[in-house]
Amino acid sequence: MNETNANAGVDVTVNDMTATAQDLLARTPGYDGARLLTVNHLCGDGSARRYFRLSLQEAPTPTLVLMLLSHEPGPVTAGGDRLNQDDTFVNLSTYFRGSSVPVPAVVCDARPEGSLLVEDVGDTALWHFAFDRPTSGTEAVRKVLGDDATL
Repeated sequence: MNETNANAGVDVTVNDMTATAQDLLARTPGYDGARLLTVNHLCGDGSARRYFRLSLQEAPTPTLVLMLLSHEPGPVTAGGDRLNQDDTFVNLSTYFRGSSVPVPAVVCDARPEGSLLVEDVGDTALWHFAFDRPTSGTEAVRKVLGDDATL
């Protein structure tokens, strides 16, 4: 398992991802006793982040997503702190979950080390995951964004 993952955009070995995943799992409550079975590269979104699906045993969920962060600049803000895309992802996830919009949970926030463990919601696009099961929160967001918005 020391092959280079050519799809990852840079030279990242399966062993690198396995070690990173095991480290994050070991410090995540509930997953600290999990056994890592496989690490599989996933197609990314429009960002420079990279994603890997972790298959687990003896864990609260059978899979998680390991997100390798990009530290790319985030949206321009009017004053305040400058956020990168990674901070924006976590902040928006927290905001949406607090507003009853069903988005994937951040299970382990390791931004200083360049990664996150995120709830695996399968291969469904985020827009469909969030809006195909309407709640009062998703309806409020849909009303503001419109039906043709892309997440």
